[in-house]
Amino acid sequence: MSQNNSHFTVDYTNMLKGVALLFLLCNHFCVVKDWISPPSELLDIMIKGKPLLGYVGAFGKICVAIWAFLSGVGAYYSYKNDIMRAYKNNILRLINLLIQYALILAVVFVPVIALCKPSFTGEPYTINLWHFVCNVFGCDAEYDKAAWYMRFYIMFVLSFPVIVAVKSRIGNDFIFYGTVFLFFLFVPKLFFIIHNDMMLGTVSLKQALGEYCNYILIVIVGYMVAEYRMFERFQKMLSVKVNIVVSMCFLVIAMALRSYSKTIHLGVVGIYTDILITPFVVYSFFVYFQFVGDNIRHLFIYIGKTSMVVWLVHWIFNVGVPQIQAVAYFPKLSYLVILWVLMMCLGFNHIFSYIVRKSNLLIKIKK
Repeated sequence: MSQNNSHFTVDYTNMLKGVALLFLLCNHFCVVKDWISPPSELLDIMIKGKPLLGYVGAFGKICVAIWAFLSGVGAYYSYKNDIMRAYKNNILRLINLLIQYALILAVVFVPVIALCKPSFTGEPYTINLWHFVCNVFGCDAEYDKAAWYMRFYIMFVLSFPVIVAVKSRIGNDFIFYGTVFLFFLFVPKLFFIIHNDMMLGTVSLKQALGEYCNYILIVIVGYMVAEYRMFERFQKMLSVKVNIVVSMCFLVIAMALRSYSKTIHLGVVGIYTDILITPFVVYSFFVYFQFVGDNIRHLFIYIGKTSMVVWLVHWIFNVGVPQIQAVAYFPKLSYLVILWVLMMCLGFNHIFSYIVRKSNLLIKIKK
């Protein structure tokens, strides 16, 4: 493959989704000891009391930022022609996502919680219609704690056309990007006027808006990278060997920065570290996937395409039922645990997607 001629296509987006999903699984199964209940146990090479794969998992929190960045890339190609048509289609996709999430909660999480009556780190679950609705819309992540990102995604889909319209109205990209970055960096400073008892469902409104301000900036970075084809332009400036070395350095520096601090303070403003490092992490894997074999590429494309269902269902192993969690940790060795959980979730996705498709539950979207 001629690496300097590669473009950030949909295949690369799916491969990156696959990477983000593996980061997610490492973070949720190999990092927090308190989440692992007897008889489950995790075996690995231990470094300072943490399994080796746990260090990958600690960095793996960037998975959310990777998904946000890819959402920005997708938003550029979606909105560059017809904003209203793209907005309508994205709303329909969001509705389909919520339908699938509601089904997963109804057929997987609620029955397990109702029958087994578990608790998560000592906190019992509350099952009623209000909590179910709040969980579906991300206003509560009590049942599926891995799905908290849903509330940001809903706000992103609903609000991003406004940002695109403002960009179109301003006309000058330098002014637009500079203004929007300053706005979302400084507006959290005004959150002190929001009372702590103001809630979005069962989630603090201040928390939800803070998440939005952080991750919408990552979405905008992805949008900007796609608009100016920054990855493609940058790689053409370097030879193949230099590009490989540079991408490796990007990844190492990103891991170091994230392990150092979640927030980088610049004077009066604090910048969420993921805003700065995510483009470099994505670029590193963009380069990596240009040199691997087709089998690996196809594998990650497949994992990426299934990542939504796997993301939503995998938390059932951590919901607080030791017997169910023991199934996930059956291999005991950390690498095998991740592979085993992934295989089970992919199997669930195959069955779930087949049932949903045959039931015609989802809205058909015209391309």
